Amino acid sequence: METVFTGNKKRIMVFTILVLLVAAYSSFITADIFTGDSDNMYSRICKYCSILLCLVLTLIIGEDCHDKKDRVLLQGALLLHAAGDLCVGILGKFQVALIFFFFMQIVYITRHSRGFTWNRKEAISMISIFTPVGIIFVFITPALWKAEIFFPVLIYTLTLTTSIWMGIGTIWRTFYPRTIDIMIAVAMVSFFFCDLNVGLYNSLGQSGHSLFVKSIGLSTDIACGELVTGGGTATIRDITLMIPFTLRSIIGILVWIFYLPTVTLLAMSGYRVAFIRSILPLVPDLPEPGQNI
Repeated sequence: METVFTGNKKRIMVFTILVLLVAAYSSFITADIFTGDSDNMYSRICKYCSILLCLVLTLIIGEDCHDKKDRVLLQGALLLHAAGDLCVGILGKFQVALIFFFFMQIVYITRHSRGFTWNRKEAISMISIFTPVGIIFVFITPALWKAEIFFPVLIYTLTLTTSIWMGIGTIWRTFYPRTIDIMIAVAMVSFFFCDLNVGLYNSLGQSGHSLFVKSIGLSTDIACGELVTGGGTATIRDITLMIPFTLRSIIGILVWIFYLPTVTLLAMSGYRVAFIRSILPLVPDLPEPGQNI
């Protein structure tokens, strides 16, 4: 595939995939919101196809990569993305998916730690990242125990947090161009919010918590779409309007609001800035630290 798509053909291919990803994202988010169910069949298939499109983005990088090692690591990570999403999104095997996502984060740690040297800046960033994640994890621990997924999520959270640390650290390391640094850092922060919602979604169980709005003193009382009257006159009674969402379903929608942009940014981060700008001219070529603008 890398040799088939070169030059203008590759640019057209990448641009087409990006357009399809925007269309898919808009489509399944709309479907999730209108149905109140992020697990509807159309949405699940659309989401998985979008991850496969991101995988294709990495498979056609070819010579437009930062170097061969970076390209291979990114392709491996996207293959693990696809395997993990197949398990959790199509087959419904959450704990099996965690295994794939664990190794995926190991690959991202390996990729993003290039140029890492232990120093004061790395130590401060580690503390700044691990501390809030640890606090959040303690807060959701009771729900994880109840859902019997505490230990798998603990191991994955430690790996994810390390991956976020390495991803954000690309900003002050020297391997990637500054524009790619920012793409990776934003993607990894978005990854955190995505996986935080994944943990909450699976810890809430199937029922979640119903949300409702209550209004008092209305001149009509609506129940199952009917107007309730008394003696020919509309009665003044309380009304409870049930919203067709649960806390769990809203969190399920939030997962993919963060997830697809994350994976797309990571897939595109494998390309040279010049190639990205040849397709998307508005993407800035940010100066390196100390470089004159």
